[in-house]
Amino acid sequence: MLASTAPLSSLLRASLPHVMRISHVNYEIVSLFRGFVKRHNAAASKGRRRRAEPASPAPCTEKERLAMRTKIASMKYLLCFIAAVMMFGSSGIVASTLPLSAFEVCLMRLIIGALFMGLIFVVTRQQLPRHIGRRQYLFVALSGACLGLAMMTIFTAYRLLGVGLGAVLAATAPVITMALSPLLFKERLRLPVVVGFAIVVGGLLLLNASALEGTLSVPGILMGLAAAASTAGMVIFNKLARDITGIPCTTIQLATAVAVALAVAAAGEGFAFIGRIPLSSWPTVIALGAVFTALAYFLYYRAIDQLPMQTVSVCAYAEPLTAVVLGALVLGEVMTPVQLAGACCIIGGALLGEARVKLPAAQRRRMRRAYVRLVRAQRRVLHHAA
Repeated sequence: MLASTAPLSSLLRASLPHVMRISHVNYEIVSLFRGFVKRHNAAASKGRRRRAEPASPAPCTEKERLAMRTKIASMKYLLCFIAAVMMFGSSGIVASTLPLSAFEVCLMRLIIGALFMGLIFVVTRQQLPRHIGRRQYLFVALSGACLGLAMMTIFTAYRLLGVGLGAVLAATAPVITMALSPLLFKERLRLPVVVGFAIVVGGLLLLNASALEGTLSVPGILMGLAAAASTAGMVIFNKLARDITGIPCTTIQLATAVAVALAVAAAGEGFAFIGRIPLSSWPTVIALGAVFTALAYFLYYRAIDQLPMQTVSVCAYAEPLTAVVLGALVLGEVMTPVQLAGACCIIGGALLGEARVKLPAAQRRRMRRAYVRLVRAQRRVLHHAA
């Protein structure tokens, strides 16, 4: 009996240090966890107390002020872009009051818009930028030429295919710009943008579902795709011309667009329609050219210089949405449930594409500090256990 208990007592004496070490490690883990919970609760209650009792704000650093100014400027340019595309969408309602064809309205708004921007250029004593190279001027001129080609080809597609199918084909321009943005501008495609863009395109198809009754003409389809490619080229070339902005940029682009439109008109229908415009319609024609063309394109070009191409692609679909909604409100056109669903898809997809899920800075800092404390506690426990 004594011989059997001796090895047992020696085994207990040998294992006692290990048991004590394990209990010490467990006690340290529990104490660290309690301290972490206590500090976390104290910080949370302190934060609640600070929020409940307004105190004087901490002075912002230069980096924070710069980030705030950048965010405000980005929001300003986004509002300018949305205002411009809403002007584009409402210009059709203004043009519907004129006794002119779509091609004639397009030509007149370009001519008056270019004259109006040229007048502003002279009155405000603007000057063209120097020492920027001919390449920048070439990009601006190509952007204006693409604008003229887009307007001419889209109205040809309307005549050959009908308005619904022609508008759907022309509205594929943002697809082209979004596909080329990673290659040309090194923009990373974000998943919310891609999903939101797909929802917006589906909403556009629902919005024009009742109008897709045009005859399928191969020249008409080619003209619709040419309008989409021209619109995409207008946006891309304007984005590449980084050193020319503002009034000089818009003046050059509208002048180039007018040159292209005049060449197409001279080869086709001519200019005899100008003498047939009633005197009472000239105020509407001037407003269409000065406000809905010159001012709208000034805001448009100024915004797309500063916005990411993906934002431009997603928010561009506010134009057909504006046209349909204003048609229902002003002209009394009836919106079907399918069109209402399409409008909701366009708005929801645009909001999803611009959503940026981001925690507040204070919460991110607290989570980062808590994670660092936990890692350090784990390292200390492992070190003591070894």
